Amino acid sequence: MSRRINNDTKRLLTGIILPILLGSTGLCIAFFIEPNVTISSEFNGWFKQVIIEAFIPVLIYAVALGGIQSILYSFLMEKLINPKVRSHLLVIFISAILGVISTLLSGFVTQRFVFFFIAGALVGIVVGAILRAMYINEKQFRTML
Repeated sequence: MSRRINNDTKRLLTGIILPILLGSTGLCIAFFIEPNVTISSEFNGWFKQVIIEAFIPVLIYAVALGGIQSILYSFLMEKLINPKVRSHLLVIFISAILGVISTLLSGFVTQRFVFFFIAGALVGIVVGAILRAMYINEKQFRTML
């Protein structure tokens, strides 16, 4: 027996999971850009090294540090911001601010404050735009019925 997940639940799950995935991916990219970070070559294949040595540990770390923020962010977007705010740009701007706040609350901001500030805003913009598009598409579909 298969159950369909309703659209509200899809948006909530997207708002919880996507910031963690995007943040982890961005952090892994930053590790490779940073010249002082090296990855040992004990594993065969570059992709396997990235996944095993960087992405999975960073993803676990991101869930531990940002899981609660992602849950709060997702509920705010789903229950308060998307239904109440009419301007698409304002929704995305609010999402960017929430992304910055989530980054600051994670405690992972060090001397590279500007990088994490920008990364939090970018994740907020991307996730906010996706959630808004999902919300608007469902709303338009409902009015057609």
